[in-house]
This record gives sequence, C-alpha cells and structure tokens, in this order.
Amino acid sequence: MAVFYCDQCWAENEPGAEQCAFCGANLREPQGDWVDRLTRSLRHPVPEWRAFAAYQLGCMDDDRAAAALCQATESEAGREDSELLIVAAAALGRLRRASSVGALSGLAKDSFIAVRLGAVKALAAIGTSEALVELEHIAVSDPSVSVRKCAEVAVQDAKREVQGDERRGSPR
Repeated sequence: MAVFYCDQCWAENEPGAEQCAFCGANLREPQGDWVDRLTRSLRHPVPEWRAFAAYQLGCMDDDRAAAALCQATESEAGREDSELLIVAAAALGRLRRASSVGALSGLAKDSFIAVRLGAVKALAAIGTSEALVELEHIAVSDPSVSVRKCAEVAVQDAKREVQGDERRGSPR
C-alpha cells in the first residue's frame, strides 16, 4: 500500500486524507513555491527523495536553493546521508555561489572519498579566491591521493585560466 507523507512534518497519512493527522496541514494543496517545497523535501524520510530534491535545487537559479543545500549539508541528519551529500556538492557546484564555499569546505572533510571529491569539483566550479585557497589546502592535506590530485589539477586549471585572462587583458 502507498504511503502518503505530509510535506510539512513528514508524518505518514492515510491515502485520501485531506489534512495531516499529525500537524493539520492541508495535504491537497502544497504550501509554497517549488524552491520551498524542494527545500522541505531535503528532510523527506525516503533518502532517494532527499537526493532528488538536492539535484533539482541545483538546477534552480535561486539563492534560496544554495542556502537550503548548504544548510542540509551542515545538519546532523544531512551529515549521515552520504548520497545526499554527494548530490548536494554537485548541485552547489552547478549553482556556483561564493556563499557555498564554507559548506563545501565542510564536505571536503567528510569521511567518504566520494563526498570529498564532489566538494573539490564544486569548489573548482565556483572558482573564487576563497575556493582556490581551500583547494590548495586540500591538495596538500587530504588523506586520499585521489582527492589531493583532483584538488591539485583544479588549482592548476584555475591558475592557467587566470594567466590566459591576463594575456588577453580581460579581468576575471
């Protein structure tokens, strides 16, 4: 039998219910815009829905999406969901917000290599001086050779890009 969750409190409800039995929210009319709904879905009880929400938020050109993803990666529940962290890192890289560097720096210290690699790629995509400083630190300090190498290549690519811009006379 299908399970229906309230998008406000994530309580299970009977199929066909119009109000959440736990919090009283209207189950027929979702509250908020798409970014709000996806942000709430980052707390969905089904892990695949959390990852789906993170991916979709990464496709939005909205500062609220980046803020929600950063908050999810820093929450206790988010820190225990490696799939969410991997997808959130990629999403933050697609959004390219400088405000995400702190959260990505935290992900770069995760115990899972895939999460750290995702953070490195996202920091490289953001490309700010703060992101490059973090990448330089990762390139010399990460316990994994793969992560260090990925960060090293990202730093070299960024430096080449800056040198190319300087030769062409265009500011970065």
